[in-house]
Amino acid sequence: MPETEEGFKVNEMGVCRSCQSSEQKMHIDWELRENELFKILETAKSKSGSNYDCILPISGGKDSFFQAHVLVNVYKMKPLAVTFNHNWYSETGWYNLMNLLETFNIDHIMFTPNRGLVNKLAKRSVETIGDTCWHCHNGCGSFPLQVATKFKIPLLIYGESGSESLGRASYYEPIKYDRNYFTTNSAKMTPEQMVNNDITIKDVHPFQLPSEKECEGVVGIHLGDYLFWDGERQTEFVRDEYGWKETDVENSYKHYKSVECMMPGMHDFTCYLKRGFGRATNQVCADVRSGILTREEGFQLINRIDPMRPEALDYFLKVTKMSEEEFYLTMSRQRILKDEDVPIIPKPRPNRERILPFSQQLIEKYNNPRKLSNELKGIKVNIDDLLKDKDYPTQPDIRVASNIWRAGGVISEKGDNFLTTGSIVKKGMYGFKPSFGLIPLTGVVKKASTIDTINILSHKVEHIELLFNAMRVHGHNYPISNIALTNGTRQKKSGAWKIVVIDYPSELVKSIDFSGMGIKKVEIPSDCYHQTYKDIMEPVKGKFQKAINAQEELILKVDEYMKDYDIGITAGKEELLKLCNLPVISFPNGVLVFARKYNDLLLLKFANTYGHVKKLL
Repeated sequence: MPETEEGFKVNEMGVCRSCQSSEQKMHIDWELRENELFKILETAKSKSGSNYDCILPISGGKDSFFQAHVLVNVYKMKPLAVTFNHNWYSETGWYNLMNLLETFNIDHIMFTPNRGLVNKLAKRSVETIGDTCWHCHNGCGSFPLQVATKFKIPLLIYGESGSESLGRASYYEPIKYDRNYFTTNSAKMTPEQMVNNDITIKDVHPFQLPSEKECEGVVGIHLGDYLFWDGERQTEFVRDEYGWKETDVENSYKHYKSVECMMPGMHDFTCYLKRGFGRATNQVCADVRSGILTREEGFQLINRIDPMRPEALDYFLKVTKMSEEEFYLTMSRQRILKDEDVPIIPKPRPNRERILPFSQQLIEKYNNPRKLSNELKGIKVNIDDLLKDKDYPTQPDIRVASNIWRAGGVISEKGDNFLTTGSIVKKGMYGFKPSFGLIPLTGVVKKASTIDTINILSHKVEHIELLFNAMRVHGHNYPISNIALTNGTRQKKSGAWKIVVIDYPSELVKSIDFSGMGIKKVEIPSDCYHQTYKDIMEPVKGKFQKAINAQEELILKVDEYMKDYDIGITAGKEELLKLCNLPVISFPNGVLVFARKYNDLLLLKFANTYGHVKKLL
């Protein structure tokens, strides 16, 4: 290992501790150690009762996958899996984590710090420890301990031993696990030390360790201290046996280390800038010890990979708002070899996986909100009539008001377009009652729940159409109306209009010119429906339910009848049209034009075509 490695130490023969460990492994009685592991696990199972047997900290990486295999399939333990989510998961990493949970049927708890905090901590981390990953170093230690103490599960089981290749320990001189293990060996700084003008003590609260008293009796072990550890053999096993996946890992020539994260390139690049070596050096040292590479071949790989500028640097600069010059200046203050040149070379090809957290990739893929439009272009709308109810001292939010605002309209007492639940007949104005069910009544006090609609009064038909489309329900969450409104056969018209006229002798209707239109004349006496309408609007016990049943029958009959006609025309039959839930437009002269339920767009087309033709309406 390079002598700039933290804790670097050699023996009297000049052999570093990583090489010592490699040799020591060949002389350890691993059968004896595995028997010790068996006793530890059996003791945990005997004491756990109905609780979990142990805590299994996992990321979905190769080691945690192998840990799960050993604990669940070999030793029949029931662990509680715990993940500190660094919020930088790669797509492959997320797949591996989900695959692990599904494969081994393990219960799981995860903590995810928010994106903004992760970005702030990444910048602060570079400034304090010369590494982008403080939040991960700390969280991987503190969160499993928090869960262990809260759930009273005193045994935590990690994977690779620090003696394997860390360079700060050997199998004969191991680092003992304790409460401060991760702070001492990787995080270096406490949560309090990360606080600055951008990061508060509340922000770092989730990273606090449980107290010493809370941690009494909690024990952490590494499987690598009890089983002969061969990371590559185990990687090939979980890959071939369980479908664990490799991927590109920046600043590395192996495709398995830290695949769960999209930022290992930055972790290793900052190590290179600070200590003069990166991940490729670590991997070369392991391969040389294993007899896979010669030193000369290893130096070729190191010189090609360690100095490489990672793509992840672009992401880091974007989220931290640091300039590249500022980043390199900050890292220069962390450099151990002050007088040594640290060359930087460009990356020859893009990463196979996108350098963006997989959660954000999913959001980009599926997030397609209905954006705020400006279709109303400042049209002023008066909704006072919807607010006037003496029985309610405070008024709830009205959904249609929100829809108007989202479409670029203005809610104003001075508006010349009006919303009302009352009559649509107003001299000199157009009135529009939509089909029942198309405009939500949320926040509006209803007088008759099977009749009431929010109606529009305006001097312009085009304003009515704009307001209707802004306020009405849209899309597949409203299947009945959506099918009808998107049916071109129902909503479009070519050729002569087929019209039914109710009570033709009315003086208003008699004045209409129907030339070129197919006309059907019918008469409907008011005594056929007036009592039903009255019993719904003024409910009386014993009559109300009968009236509702009569209304339902009437709706079905009229809907079937109107299938043969495009529109209907009448005057003075507003009660009937309300009962039938039909869309209706009142013209300035008082004539009512209606259509089949949900044929609102067809009705508006008719109004736009003939609304200004004086001889017709």
